[in-house]
Amino acid sequence: MIARNKYGVYSVPKEVEYTYTAQLILEGGVHEDTTIEYIKSVGGNIIHSGSGFGDFLPALKDCDEVWTFEPNTLMYESSLETISLNDIKNVEIFPYAIGRYDGTANLKHIDENGLEMGPRSEMADDGIKVKMVKLDSIIPKDVKISLIHLDLEGYEFAALNGAKEIIERDKPIIVLEIDTRAVTYNNFMLSLDYIPHKQLIFNSNERMVFVNTVYFHKSKLEANKEYWASELPLPLSPSDNDFNIYKENMIEGTSLMLGCTKKLIPITDIQMDLDPWYEAETVIKGDWLSNDKYYDNIIADGSLSFTKELTDGLIEMASKHCKVFIARTFTRKLPIMRIADNFPQPEDFKIPPTKTVAFEDYSFYIWQF
Repeated sequence: MIARNKYGVYSVPKEVEYTYTAQLILEGGVHEDTTIEYIKSVGGNIIHSGSGFGDFLPALKDCDEVWTFEPNTLMYESSLETISLNDIKNVEIFPYAIGRYDGTANLKHIDENGLEMGPRSEMADDGIKVKMVKLDSIIPKDVKISLIHLDLEGYEFAALNGAKEIIERDKPIIVLEIDTRAVTYNNFMLSLDYIPHKQLIFNSNERMVFVNTVYFHKSKLEANKEYWASELPLPLSPSDNDFNIYKENMIEGTSLMLGCTKKLIPITDIQMDLDPWYEAETVIKGDWLSNDKYYDNIIADGSLSFTKELTDGLIEMASKHCKVFIARTFTRKLPIMRIADNFPQPEDFKIPPTKTVAFEDYSFYIWQF
């Protein structure tokens, strides 16, 4: 079956017509447009796997080179036809699985109901034998990879373990489709020295929600430990008046700070960060969203200015794990900012703040739960 959308033309196998991705493309829609647009914005040399029937490929024709992989024969052949239909010249596709070793593996492509799984195919203990390769073995050594995008139905960690040379050499942006195991993904990526930067959410009229997380290598983040340990200029760092606003709105009891803002350490019992700039008994190394302990106060300085998705997640976490949540949050982009990308107003929050203290460049948002 042939389908079209704003990016190009697609060959969709009849056997996978029942899947959500196929249905959306057949209707003329775009699957995961937020992720596609992000990959396009990065450009350069891209690794994209799995290919499925090629639903991302026409949109990536302006990247330098794209290496893509699809071990499911039906999907591979459909991707080849999609490439041909769009006269795409920059894509090299391989009928292989990618993993931690070169050899063979088992691919499950028929589900319990006898249906072709297509883009949902997964590596398993049983199934058909397919060739498996390490990305380090197949990507030319003289090519600098700018971004790796993986949607491998849970096999992402193995694939990344087979790309250690690429990661060490090029430190590419890594984009992973995640499920409910976000904390597990973040912890694994932290073991590779990667930190979550933002989330790309695709919500198609409430039918399905897909979340891709963008990870940056620590060395590529402009905001490194030395940056956070330094005396940041106002208003990036809280003023004496800001310090007093925190104190005045906190209640007696225990307090957790999301991050390690130097000026606020004296008024908090515990500081939590993925990659803290200092070590102490009071510091917890971890994902803010993973906090499962209850505090009287949780405070944050700038933590709601990264992404909307992180903001929503933090407020939901705080609503379950504290009595008072105080967040100094930037409300507009400033020239001296390095990584802030979200500037919420009071009406933008799913849970409205109890109190707002507004200034020219930022506001204090205070929730009392």
